[in-house]
Amino acid sequence: YNLKVRIEDSENAAVNDTSVNPFAIKGSIILDRPNGAENFTVHTSEYINWTPQGTYPGTVNLYYKNETAGSWIEIISGLSPGAHNVPQNYSWSDVSDDVTANATVKVETVSGNDSININDTSNNIFRIRGALALTQPNTAVVWYYNQSKEVRWNSNGTFPVNITYSLNNASGPWYVINNTVTSTDGENIYNWTIPDRNSEYCMVKVSDNRSIFNYVNDSSDTAFAIRPVITVTEPITSQNVVVGSTTTPIRWNYTGTTIVTVNVQYSLDGGVNWTNIETSVPVGYGSNYTWPQVPLSKTTNAIVKVYDSSNANVTNTSGVFNIVGDLKVLAPNGGENWPRHQPPVRCRR
Repeated sequence: YNLKVRIEDSENAAVNDTSVNPFAIKGSIILDRPNGAENFTVHTSEYINWTPQGTYPGTVNLYYKNETAGSWIEIISGLSPGAHNVPQNYSWSDVSDDVTANATVKVETVSGNDSININDTSNNIFRIRGALALTQPNTAVVWYYNQSKEVRWNSNGTFPVNITYSLNNASGPWYVINNTVTSTDGENIYNWTIPDRNSEYCMVKVSDNRSIFNYVNDSSDTAFAIRPVITVTEPITSQNVVVGSTTTPIRWNYTGTTIVTVNVQYSLDGGVNWTNIETSVPVGYGSNYTWPQVPLSKTTNAIVKVYDSSNANVTNTSGVFNIVGDLKVLAPNGGENWPRHQPPVRCRR
């Protein structure tokens, strides 16, 4: 800058003229990246590339803009412009938490004289996107209907998310838990009341809830279970149940509406071997079910089990109880008058 041109007669130097005012010679600068359609992820490293045309004094500054917000934000200042026509790059080592589908970058020279300063911006918008990493549920845990459980995830960036779950692994369909949650930069927790479901193949997914960013998501690495609860309340621990009885109650409670029928079994050896009492019993019979006939084998290690006919993992057992013999006195049985030396008392087993 501050240049002038002088022209004179080659045969008579006294014949000349000089520019009345100074002028400047300036080159150009080309922003090569990002130049449209790139995806930069918050808190990752991304290269910004440019190529100078001409050798510049001073430095260059880099800026980005969320076109929705509309103002330039400095990324870095004081960089070397670089040599003429030699591609330059800068590693943006921590992409800002400013998630947008409408970002641009500007490279601008700082020479000390506005007459030769130049700049260039992205030809087209690019995206600054977030990232998600679900951390819970992420293993084969069991969650029960109506419990309060924490869905946890880590977020690169701040943006709205949709929390969903599937009963069929990653194949879906996906049911909405909450689609109005704002995922904040860092760790996030959402308290979920477990729904009335019954599946061993559940997954949770957290997704950016905007269609343009629907590829920003993460789901459980491993399926987990959602189950209702069955609780066997009778026979009780240490109860004496008489062999052959046809009046012994078996009682159970259950939660939710997903259990239709249950299978009822007993064990005489503490749960090693099981024998059916009855299958496909309507689950609502748990308040008045009677054991059709207690087996004729005595034991101190008896257990009753009730489980969902459709999902054997939904199960519960009674406490350990006894199956005992039965003695009935036949005579005397009341009203008798026996003299001395009467025959012995008679009983029946």
